[in-house]
Amino acid sequence: MVAHRIPDKVFDEFFERVAEGRSGSSVSKDDDMPAWSTVWRRFVKDQTMMDKYRTALESRGQVYADRLDELDDMLLKGFITESAHRTLSDNIKWRSARMTPNVYGDKAQIDVKASPSEDYIKVLQQVNQTIEMRRANAIEHQDERDTQAQSLRAHDDVVNQDQVNIDVPKAT
Repeated sequence: MVAHRIPDKVFDEFFERVAEGRSGSSVSKDDDMPAWSTVWRRFVKDQTMMDKYRTALESRGQVYADRLDELDDMLLKGFITESAHRTLSDNIKWRSARMTPNVYGDKAQIDVKASPSEDYIKVLQQVNQTIEMRRANAIEHQDERDTQAQSLRAHDDVVNQDQVNIDVPKAT
């Protein structure tokens, strides 16, 4: 099929299938879908289509994250080993973080542009508000059943007693 002759409803179906958890290249292999190269050329030429694809990818990331519940159930029922659960969970978490970085991403990035004439306190307040909003959003979407992440956070808070002893001045 030629990209400009493909009806938008075909692309809408394409986006729907990606949003349900399939990769774009996988969807393109379906008989009723255009080839991946055709799809990609359309995305490059049409920013609206690219934005729809990115939205579908974010939905796909959420679908992947929801699969963690299924893995937990499989582990509890004895269908998979702990090692398999950990490997699959880590893989899904990584993919979700890449597809939905604002929710599951590892690194928060905040862009601040200030000119010498701006009030820097207002800029810092805006940064602080942005951080708080992202933190609230992350807490809202945090999987309460993700005990591994909680234990890792708890481990990060443990004080290294040897380091404390080195830093404390010795009595003379």
